[in-house]
Amino acid sequence: TALSYQFLSSSASSRSAVFAEISGLLGDVKVARCETSYQHGGEALGGRWRVSGMLGVAQPLGETTLPWEERFFLGGSFGAQRLMGFGPHGLGPTAYTERESKARLGLVQGLGGLGLQRSGPIIEKTRSSFMGGDSCASLEALMQFPLGPLQLMTFGAAGLLVNRSQVASLPDLTGSLRASFGAGIGYPLPGGGHIAATFTLPVQAVEGDHLRPFQVSFNFGNPL
Repeated sequence: TALSYQFLSSSASSRSAVFAEISGLLGDVKVARCETSYQHGGEALGGRWRVSGMLGVAQPLGETTLPWEERFFLGGSFGAQRLMGFGPHGLGPTAYTERESKARLGLVQGLGGLGLQRSGPIIEKTRSSFMGGDSCASLEALMQFPLGPLQLMTFGAAGLLVNRSQVASLPDLTGSLRASFGAGIGYPLPGGGHIAATFTLPVQAVEGDHLRPFQVSFNFGNPL
């Protein structure tokens, strides 16, 4: 069972939405989740501009962890949680796996010259997957210019995806920030979809992020 609230306001130049939900009221895992988004656009310099942003927060209720399906992700070239220049689910808090390596033999220089020494096993940590976060925010600014039936566009984007329990100071927060800018060309489809190809330069990334400088998107529901 769940309690939810939805709000949507739309006009010719702007759109805002809020969704809040408390789920699992009769189950073992109870989660409170809220998402809000805003978009505003207009005309300038012979083209069209658009600024959009989203903010999301999720919190498990009680002594439970946040389920995978309730976590937020960022990345990809379309969708509510897109971040241009990064792969889908391609950044954020990371899950690691540990592996114990075998003991090794090596040469060591000692008083009596070179000799063999056996080292103990070493625990190696490797990145396994991006696990999402309980809080996220993103902001994107886009400018479009008509070129016959096509649209030329330039854009900049920034995103933040964290687990609040891992944020103890401002550097922890700013160190999780990602940002990119780029340009592309698109073709609007009848009925509101689009086909687009973009090239993006990530200007702020973290080692291990899945970067996608070249991206192609094909969508039937969202305009450029």
